[in-house]
Amino acid sequence: MNSSPCQDRLVRRPQRRPSFTAYLGVAILAMALGPVSCTTPLRSNSDSGGTTRDLDSAVNTNGFTQVSTSGWVICGLRRDGSVVCAGENSDGEASPPTGKFAQISSGGTHVCALDVESRISCWGANSLGQSTPPSGQFVQISTGLTHSCALQPDGVVICWGSNSYGEATPPSEVFIKISCGEYNTCGLRQDASITCWGYNDSGQTEPAGPFIDLSAGRYHACGIRPGGRAVCWGGNPFGETNVPNSTFSQISAGAFITCALVENGRARCWGGFGDERAKVTSPPSDVFAQITVGGGSACGLVGNGSVVCWAGTPVLALEP
Repeated sequence: MNSSPCQDRLVRRPQRRPSFTAYLGVAILAMALGPVSCTTPLRSNSDSGGTTRDLDSAVNTNGFTQVSTSGWVICGLRRDGSVVCAGENSDGEASPPTGKFAQISSGGTHVCALDVESRISCWGANSLGQSTPPSGQFVQISTGLTHSCALQPDGVVICWGSNSYGEATPPSEVFIKISCGEYNTCGLRQDASITCWGYNDSGQTEPAGPFIDLSAGRYHACGIRPGGRAVCWGGNPFGETNVPNSTFSQISAGAFITCALVENGRARCWGGFGDERAKVTSPPSDVFAQITVGGGSACGLVGNGSVVCWAGTPVLALEP
């Protein structure tokens, strides 16, 4: 079957981490290629050696309470606790199991979720054990490119999957929230300080606290301080750590983009390159309850339970 440029970009498989210079080369090439129109729904893509799940098959009438995107796959948690996904599906990452869940997290090409009994289920790629979770009960889950971490009720973090850069080796400390980046992980301690472990060649070392929220991306990470001021650190080739002057309630870091919610629920985004920069920095005027950024994709959960996405190739959207 013939494939479109949008599909080719979406189903590009994550490989062993290239150098940061290589990523800059990809970005420069993307700018040279010019804009790509990405308005068609996803379809099977035999040319890539993989498949995508049709966007229309993910549309439901139940509404969502959470959404999570990795750039390869987007998943929504319905009000009844079921999960629906769309996007790359070569490893089954867009084919969630049945059951009732309380939280989801989309990684590179795998997804993990906490069910209503606080147990973890993962699906999708598992070549490095990223979809083989531990047993037990947990209060939060977070997925990176090829690793995953979960927070136990006692605040201890357990990680599994790839550990090439120490991203799956958490410190022996107590945390209240965790966030997996592509090759690193950050945790929010009880004293409101942040510590990160894993890949750090771009200066992802965290600043001093206090913080109330955090999000780890590809080469950068961000946090929100008490009072709503946001701080980002790490790689900044496209302005992804140049936080605008505003007060925020939630923040999400991706590859070369960052988005955050201001106090009135509007989204503000910064970073991005080429044609994507205009999309990233021009979010819709909806009032959002939650935002999610993964890779180059940015999406938000509207109060009525619908999902709106405004960046990525193609731009995905799940409707209730």
